[in-house]
Amino acid sequence: MKTKLLFISLLLLASQLVFAQEAKNGSKIKYTNWTELNCGMGVGTVALSNGFVMDNLSYSLGLKTVNGIKLDEHFSFGIGVGYEKYATGYLIPITLETSISLKKGAISPIINFGIGNYKTNLPELIGSMYYSPSIGIKTNLSPKMDFYFTTGVKIIATDKFFNNSVESLYYKLFTINTGLVF
Repeated sequence: MKTKLLFISLLLLASQLVFAQEAKNGSKIKYTNWTELNCGMGVGTVALSNGFVMDNLSYSLGLKTVNGIKLDEHFSFGIGVGYEKYATGYLIPITLETSISLKKGAISPIINFGIGNYKTNLPELIGSMYYSPSIGIKTNLSPKMDFYFTTGVKIIATDKFFNNSVESLYYKLFTINTGLVF
């Protein structure tokens, strides 16, 4: 476990070394990285098709890094990798992420969205889809660094074996996210 945490920490530190490179035609390709700390709290219930209902008591604390391309001042996309700790285990989401700034300027409303898959050791999750839409605000700290704060929802879709059949479940968590964009 310590080896995995050390490996993830080294990956996150190495991802901060992101530089813009010049393409052959002379135009700049703007590489970007956003690193995020997030926490989540389960909301609602999780219902099985046979009528059995469970309270969603999930809580999470996580770290995510996304490396990608900034197309312009408003739109960027990339691939994200994270680590989320739950009471009974961990989840490693691997996602395709987008970030949209809604206006130019020092302070801007933003929309972030991630979709992907995950690996986990949580016994109740087999592994399926991971969605993480959020909205919030971004502010410039310097010409090359922004700070953002968003709230949203994390939806973890999974299949679970229950009474010799497979049930589709959706765990929903309210999330608070904060991070830096380089």
